[in-house]
Amino acid sequence: MRRILGGLVFLMGLSLTLLGVTEFLIYQEGSDIPEQITLKELGVPDPGKNVNLIITDFQFGDRYQIEENKKAEWKQVWIPLWLPDGKFTEVPVIAHIKGLTSRDEVETLSLRKEIPGILTRGIDGFGNKERRYFKSIYPETDFTNAISFEIDRQFPSLLFIIPITLAGIAQIVLGLGFAWGYFLKKLP
Repeated sequence: MRRILGGLVFLMGLSLTLLGVTEFLIYQEGSDIPEQITLKELGVPDPGKNVNLIITDFQFGDRYQIEENKKAEWKQVWIPLWLPDGKFTEVPVIAHIKGLTSRDEVETLSLRKEIPGILTRGIDGFGNKERRYFKSIYPETDFTNAISFEIDRQFPSLLFIIPITLAGIAQIVLGLGFAWGYFLKKLP
């Protein structure tokens, strides 16, 4: 029993710690004040240092991918961003947004002239599944180094990062303690 409890607490702590570290990496690469940038300026091999951006001078692509959870509910939507002339930038930029639930909401999103958000990498970034999908639609475009941009994602705060990370570390220690028998010695 204590090993199961310890394992669960450890996994929760690991999840919180990973969340805190991921948010810290984003925090480290940006500033609280978003930088306004055109899509053309962003879609180059080295777009700059700030991950907190407001993208302008773009249009949404004509196709998008809906990522669903196990209940067939929308998890997030991936949409290519094009230059105003309808072409990809040198390095394609693929935007994604969480929280949309219908095609009408995607249509409303497509009317926006500027979009704030965060450049994402790693777990939240543009993965192989998305790369294959867009490559099948736009075979002439190289998505190898595509830039991933999460629309409307807020820039993380240290007031969120520090407590989450410390709580995660504390849960890891508690979980290991439970599993190794340092706590709850009376449990079987």
